[in-house]
Amino acid sequence: VVPTIYTDVRGRTIESNQ
Repeated sequence: VVPTIYTDVRGRTIESNQ
């Protein structure tokens, strides 16, 4: 399963493994 990776509004990279 590939994690969902996105950048939040403050420029941080977030990985969501839901």
